[in-house]
Amino acid sequence: MPKLSIIIPTYNRYFLLKRAILSITNQKESCDVEIIIVDDCSEKTIDYIGEFNGHNIKFFRNENNGGVNYSRNKGIKESTGEWIAFLDDDDEYLQDGIFKILDTISEFLNKADILLFNCQRITSTGLSRTGYNFINDNKFTKSSYEAFIFKEGRGGDSHVVIRKDVFSDPNIFFPEDINGFESFAYVRMARKGYSIFHINQVVVKVHLEDENTVHLSGLYRKYPREYLKYLELFLLENYNILIKRKPVVRSNYKQLLSLSVRTLNLKKIIKFSILYIRCLFF
Repeated sequence: MPKLSIIIPTYNRYFLLKRAILSITNQKESCDVEIIIVDDCSEKTIDYIGEFNGHNIKFFRNENNGGVNYSRNKGIKESTGEWIAFLDDDDEYLQDGIFKILDTISEFLNKADILLFNCQRITSTGLSRTGYNFINDNKFTKSSYEAFIFKEGRGGDSHVVIRKDVFSDPNIFFPEDINGFESFAYVRMARKGYSIFHINQVVVKVHLEDENTVHLSGLYRKYPREYLKYLELFLLENYNILIKRKPVVRSNYKQLLSLSVRTLNLKKIIKFSILYIRCLFF
C-alpha cells in the first residue's frame, strides 16, 4: 500500500496535465506514491499515459462531464494510499515537494488528520508569493476549528493532504452539484474535530497565468443556485462560530442576498433581506 495517493482531476488541459504528472515522476528522490488521474470527459483523448510506464499511475475517464468535485470523490474511492493529496491539473510540485510531504506525514503520523502546506503562486506577470504566510517563523501551526474557519494568521493558497480514513465519514465529501467550494468539506472536517496542522513549507507551484483560471467570483456568477445552497448551509452549520465575528456574518448574508437576487428566488430575497438588515444593528 502506497503511503500517498495524489489525485489529479482534469478537463481539457492536455499539455498542462502532462506538466503536473512530470512534476511527480521527476522528483529528486524516489517516492512511494500512487498517481490517480480522473479525466472528466475531455474533448481530446489523453494518449500519453503509456509514456509513464514504471510509475504507479491509474487513469480513469468519466463517461459524462460530472465536474471537478465528482472527479475528486471518484479519485478518493479508487485510491489505495493511506494519505490523499489533491493536485490541480495546471499546478506542479516542487522537485522536493513530495519528499517534504512524505517526511511530514512520518513526523505527524500519530498527531494529524489534515496537513496544509504552503504554495508558491505564479501569476501571468511572473510575480510570485508564498500562499500561507505565518505571523511567525514556526515550522508548523496547529489549527483549531475557530482558527481554521477565520484563517487566523494566514492567507492564500494551500496544498491539502488528508488521511484517507477521514473520508469514511459519510458527511465528509466534495459537493458534486457545484464546481469548486471544496472548502465546504474542509470546514466540516474542522468542525468535527479532525486534527489540522499548517506546515510552513512550500511544496507546490500554483499557476494562475492560464486564461481558463476560474476565480470564486466567476463561479458565483456561473453557479448562483448551487452557491446559494451551499453558502446557506455553510452559514447554518457554522453560525455559532461565525457570530463571534459579526462582520463575517453580515458579509455572508449580503452574499446570500446577492445570490438570491441573481436566481430570482423571492422567498430567499425576503429572508436574507430581513436577516441582513437585522445584522446591521447588532
